[in-house]
Amino acid sequence: MALCFSNGEKSGLGVRPEDLHVADTNQGWINGIVDLIEDLGSDRFLHVRYDGFDLVARAGREGNVRPGDRIGLTVDSERLHLFLDGKRIDL
Repeated sequence: MALCFSNGEKSGLGVRPEDLHVADTNQGWINGIVDLIEDLGSDRFLHVRYDGFDLVARAGREGNVRPGDRIGLTVDSERLHLFLDGKRIDL
């Protein structure tokens, strides 16, 4: 996700797939539509469309999410990464 400040600097917000957690749509920070599911045995990677962005969340086998489903995603704020002009900023 890219943001642009008034002075022209570009920033981004990053989160790793293992730090996104599937939630009910009424409890998620983000609500998106599952485009694709990569089944890798013990894990599944959910490709989710949200407001023009493509996100990837790592999920276990226990859920019954299918392509086309609307899901919520949450993330622990301590697991977010901020970038400014391509360089990570330690908060």
